[in-house]
Amino acid sequence: MISGEKFRKSEHLLKSKQFSVVYKKGRSYRSDYLVAYCLPNDTGITRIGFSISSKKIRLAVTRNRLRRIIREVFRKIKKNLRPGQDIVIVVVRAPAQWPQYKDVEAKFIKLINLARL
Repeated sequence: MISGEKFRKSEHLLKSKQFSVVYKKGRSYRSDYLVAYCLPNDTGITRIGFSISSKKIRLAVTRNRLRRIIREVFRKIKKNLRPGQDIVIVVVRAPAQWPQYKDVEAKFIKLINLARL
């Protein structure tokens, strides 16, 4: 793995206050079963957070798989993103079938392109 492709702790949105700010002040972009909330930040680092409700997706296995896939896609494309953005990815409903990497990657990239990041 190239050192620039690591998913560092500084690239995580972890605190609920950080999520709230992005939800309230950020713009939202919707794809099939994903919604992205984006807000510029003043850190110069693009950070990402995930919100996957157990009410929407019952099985923890599916929730964790989606989270891992989205994290991996972000890790691979973050060098192409505009720096200094906070992104919250919300899974609003379960995918029709078991989440495949290519499908989730296409949806995530579509959201990033809609947001012009």
